[in-house]
Amino acid sequence: MFEYNGVDAPVYNTANAVSNSTVMPVALPLTWLYFTATEDNNDIHLRWGIADEINTRHFVIERSAGNANFVTIGDVQAIGSGSHDYSFTDHTKPAGTVSYRIRQVDMDDHFTYSKQVIVRAIVQQAAMKLYPNPATGFTRISLPQGLQQAAVNIYSMDGKLVITKTVN
Repeated sequence: MFEYNGVDAPVYNTANAVSNSTVMPVALPLTWLYFTATEDNNDIHLRWGIADEINTRHFVIERSAGNANFVTIGDVQAIGSGSHDYSFTDHTKPAGTVSYRIRQVDMDDHFTYSKQVIVRAIVQQAAMKLYPNPATGFTRISLPQGLQQAAVNIYSMDGKLVITKTVN
């Protein structure tokens, strides 16, 4: 052991210090084979495969939406010893870049993490509705939820601009 307390301070050497280290063999709880995330409409489907599973209690699914803060969004019970495929569907996908990881929890509450997978989720924006269409005399315009104002261009059947209007 060696202690250093700065330029003007005394230096202490401790004799008879332990000079070697010991490595304890630890069995890994499982082997991660794959982890994927795919977007389907408004869902994100997570799938992972593992091998050599022993003493696993469950898998905790975690999500981070655009930052490093992961939150728990679900839990999948472990099947048991051996090799298995698992899945989980995130029905509340946020828009933008989303990261997922899985925390594998052992029977003794020790845990390991999977690699992170990233999905660039696209949220379909609702379209403005115009009815009746085609219209004669008047038409109604319905804006998507959350949109307070929009610029509307109305064209004739032959493609000529008839009117430009801002609607609320």
